[in-house]
Amino acid sequence: MKLDSLELNQIYCEDCLSFMKKIPSNSIDLVIADPPFGYTIVRNEWDYILNRKDYLRFSLQWMQEMVRIMNEKASAYIFSGIEYAAETRLFLTRPKYCNLKLLNWIIWKFDLGYHPKYHYKMRTNHIFFVSKTDNWIFNADQVRILVNPKDKRHNPNGQIPCDVWEFSEPRKNSKEYANHEAQKPLLMIERMVVASSNRGDLVFDPFIGSGTTAVVAKKLGRNFLGCDINQGYIDIANQRLMEIET
Repeated sequence: MKLDSLELNQIYCEDCLSFMKKIPSNSIDLVIADPPFGYTIVRNEWDYILNRKDYLRFSLQWMQEMVRIMNEKASAYIFSGIEYAAETRLFLTRPKYCNLKLLNWIIWKFDLGYHPKYHYKMRTNHIFFVSKTDNWIFNADQVRILVNPKDKRHNPNGQIPCDVWEFSEPRKNSKEYANHEAQKPLLMIERMVVASSNRGDLVFDPFIGSGTTAVVAKKLGRNFLGCDINQGYIDIANQRLMEIET
């Protein structure tokens, strides 16, 4: 399958800004983006921006290009650290920038992280769930969580998840771990893909790393596109994709 000159269900080694310019307008059903946070505990090429001004300019550029390629039913999940969470929300929602609709400001609580000496432990990330229009896809019944069946106050099929998510980060000794310091849990990405897309839809990840978004999309019968600047991570992602039974 192709999207103009691009082969679908492929990961490309390219900067996200130049790559997104190749994607036609209004063609993406769901975006999942885990960009560099602009600060890092361990310096990696994928998570280092020289200064605040450069980081904010880069962020706004890729977000505006993302809006162009989203279709009218599309939504996006954008990860952010604490440093630039306020600016990320502003860029995504203000009319003069991206003018997207903020559906949820999700807090992801995890159990790993570093141990500071002079402030509280940081065990959360921010996820901005946004849509382009008022007609976004949300498959609520497919992501319900079962609760006490004896409590008649609840929907017997379960509750829609709230905006605080608890998923463990992939541990280095786990089968899921794919050698990426910022790897996100498969189950968390699966919730996003199930809730916000349908089979055959096109999911795009502009910072795909070791390929978790692509792996989930393929398992769930979605098409995907992704890009990353690190060929080593792309090689890992492609190996993970090859291991999936279709």
